Amino acid sequence: MKYVKATSEMANEIYNVLHTAIKTVYPRYYPREVVDFFCNHHSKEHILEGIASGNMGVLMYNDVIAGTGCFDGNHITGVYVLPSYQKQGCGSYIMNCLEREISRMYDTAVLDASLPAACLYEHRGYKTVGHGILELENDVKLVYEIMEKRLKCDVIPDEAEMTALVGKDLYDVWNKLCALIDEKYDTDCLWNKGGKAWKYEYKYRRGGKTLCALYAKENGVGFMIILGKNERLKFETDRENYGKEVQEVYDKAQTYHDGKWMMFEPVDTSLFHDFIKLLRIKRKPNRK
Repeated sequence: MKYVKATSEMANEIYNVLHTAIKTVYPRYYPREVVDFFCNHHSKEHILEGIASGNMGVLMYNDVIAGTGCFDGNHITGVYVLPSYQKQGCGSYIMNCLEREISRMYDTAVLDASLPAACLYEHRGYKTVGHGILELENDVKLVYEIMEKRLKCDVIPDEAEMTALVGKDLYDVWNKLCALIDEKYDTDCLWNKGGKAWKYEYKYRRGGKTLCALYAKENGVGFMIILGKNERLKFETDRENYGKEVQEVYDKAQTYHDGKWMMFEPVDTSLFHDFIKLLRIKRKPNRK
């Protein structure tokens, strides 16, 4: 996946992303009048204005424009992903890019949340600070949440920074692992400083509990999972079904009060299958 600035030549494909997503997803939540409103709002003219502002981007996924995002000041004005690419981490990837850009100038990001996206934004740390209402035809009212998030502008790295830090190949491994986790789990994702050994930490949390964390340092990426007592018993019962490297990391891992800290430093995707098995010990996937 790669998020790039939109150009006028992409207008028709962006229009397709917006209208396909709206017409597929929104009828599950809204009456026809609301769906028509969003389709009319995202006209070709509106898209070209967003492109001209320099604030609209597209998510490239295997040479396909799979999603789009836009902002104005510190206001995220839209994030849409083609239905066939949803639940694969695309929306989170676009949000990361938009928040990084906004964090250069602002301490907070603001957005208007539709019903389909409100849970995603809550999991990313957004809080409802108000409500808006629009009067539509046939006396239909569109009520939406106004949400806000404080950004840690000194922590969130952009694509160029990550590539320079870990290298192009390892950044590709990082993105593929994030996409795999996002495909299986709906969680909060939090950037932090990485402590003494690492520069950045990217933590997956749900309900106040950590699922796992990714780490980045110069020419290295890490994947950390902590197994508690009962989780260790599950692993030990099934350990022969894990690869030799995973077993060795488990045996060498230090055990603390909260569990055994297993740290991997993947250089390719060969361990990803075992990573998902370890995550299943922690928590069953909550995405279908």
